[in-house]
Amino acid sequence: MLRTCALLGLLVAGFWWLENLRDHANEGRLLMLAAGGGDVEAMRQAMARGGACDERDESGSTALIHAALLGQREAIVFLAGHGADLDAKNIVGRTALMMAASQGNSDIVQLLLEKGALVDAEDEDGKTALRIAAGCGRAGAARVLLRNGASVNHGSDDGQSALMAAAGLGSVEVVHVLLEAGPEIDARDATGRTALMEAEAEGHADVVQVLRAVSRDGRADGRLGAAVFGEAGAVVCR
Repeated sequence: MLRTCALLGLLVAGFWWLENLRDHANEGRLLMLAAGGGDVEAMRQAMARGGACDERDESGSTALIHAALLGQREAIVFLAGHGADLDAKNIVGRTALMMAASQGNSDIVQLLLEKGALVDAEDEDGKTALRIAAGCGRAGAARVLLRNGASVNHGSDDGQSALMAAAGLGSVEVVHVLLEAGPEIDARDATGRTALMEAEAEGHADVVQVLRAVSRDGRADGRLGAAVFGEAGAVVCR
């Protein structure tokens, strides 16, 4: 009888533990939804009920990553203040900073860096936030990253630098931002291509003009490729 009671007690405790775990997991999901929507009060309530700020969804994303992707400043401040991992990565190795950079959200990029996010963290392909910003044509985000110490010459696993990515994309504005930081103009990727070769291969005459001017005299000619492209809207990233 005592043994039966003990077993029943264990079963009850086990069910309670599973239900409690399920409740906490649900609160973690609610926290992510609230973070993405910028609802700080809902976030506060979810955490009070046991939601963990670094819980992950199926993509490996945390509440902070969702907030950064959707530009929710107050949610980021709240999460950072509650000890969220600023450099947590999703299943493809992307951090909150990388997500903000990909969207061209310069203010969020600056905020995350001020909170202590690593500027040159790498995703699973060796891309940093700067490489991602350049490949998405996000000049403002690239400028903020460089101002905060991002390595302009860092190459991803395929050897492609931010300048190569911007040149291949055809973003004159990003190319100019990167040139101001003094990159290695003639660096080559794993296939032997330089930034100039990338621009030529993709038919981006304005970028070719800028890079040829740099190759001639070692500096960017500010009169060339002066077109400014907006950072809003969907882009194809490289």
